[in-house]
Amino acid sequence: MKQVFLILCLLFVFLTTANAEEFYKCTDSNGSTLITSIPQDGMKCVSTDGSKETPKQKISSSKDVLKTCDNLSADLEDTNNEIHVLENNSSELKRDQLDIKEKSLANNWSRNRELNELKPSNDELYKINKEISLLYQKRSLIFSDIKSYKCNELKNDLSKLNQKNNNVNKGF
Repeated sequence: MKQVFLILCLLFVFLTTANAEEFYKCTDSNGSTLITSIPQDGMKCVSTDGSKETPKQKISSSKDVLKTCDNLSADLEDTNNEIHVLENNSSELKRDQLDIKEKSLANNWSRNRELNELKPSNDELYKINKEISLLYQKRSLIFSDIKSYKCNELKNDLSKLNQKNNNVNKGF
């Protein structure tokens, strides 16, 4: 008899936990509280399982993550473009410096005159290199943010979902 009772109790516990729904404690503007399985619009709802987000809020935060990832990708592209432009400017300045050094050798300039001729391009090159260094640091931070938001994994998952949707739509 005890075994049958124990089995029935275990079966009851199993069935109630297997079909457990998520409940929300919702409060309206008057302070009235309602416990429901569906979050109510116009009410402040908190999940009873300890999480603070309702399904709509979770979807909204997912969209925020997608938007953040898109913004990070755009920032990364802009930063890479800035680096590319500055590196091209740096290359041009270095070519100009070589031209000045060749003139110096050909015209037998003194070292002081050569340095005076090189000074503007050296100063500009210093500024460019400093800016490139800062952009590399910015790019590193963007990569770190992309990794922390798991943007690459998110894009792969979205791509797989879109592919499955396309396959399902083709089947009908």
